Amino acid sequence: MIAFAAVSVCVMVACGSKDGSKEKADAEQVAEETSEVTEEASENEEKGEEADARVEDEIVAMINDIFDDSDIEYTTNDQGYMEANIDLIMDFGSIRLCNLVEQVRMIDANKDETEHFIADWNWMLNCFDQGGVEDIEVDVDGDTAKAKYWVSNSGMRELYELALVKEDGQWRVDDVLTMGGQKGSKAEEMTKYIEENQ
Repeated sequence: MIAFAAVSVCVMVACGSKDGSKEKADAEQVAEETSEVTEEASENEEKGEEADARVEDEIVAMINDIFDDSDIEYTTNDQGYMEANIDLIMDFGSIRLCNLVEQVRMIDANKDETEHFIADWNWMLNCFDQGGVEDIEVDVDGDTAKAKYWVSNSGMRELYELALVKEDGQWRVDDVLTMGGQKGSKAEEMTKYIEENQ
């Protein structure tokens, strides 16, 4: 009876020792896998941040290009000034925005100037006095983004906000949301104008 008990104890101790080693090995494996997952997540987060930074740089460069490409000289009610502003919208606008502008211009072609939708189309610049663009802020969400920036106008800083969309790998202006500090979607205004004049 004593011999049997001793054997039982030995078996239990042996089994306990074996199970303890397995548990320890399992715990070490879980810890290793967790560490790998954490490392991978950290690497992916860094890559994501780098990608976001690259996108923001692209948008900032595009907004600076708007100003670099614009050799527009402001002259009140000047046809050349208006055409230059429209060219700027067409160069940097999305397909949707450009289509809306074209439709509005077709309507205006049959109207007296006093009834036109807008006088000079200076949405992205206004009559800036060579102060350039300052303090650009970008908020990216996939293939859409918003950009805020300040423009110098007659010695005053004015806030602008653009809605952007990525088309064929390039960022384009899809709407002007704030112009000279005044909020209001230009795309919505044009859509309403087109509907009222159909």
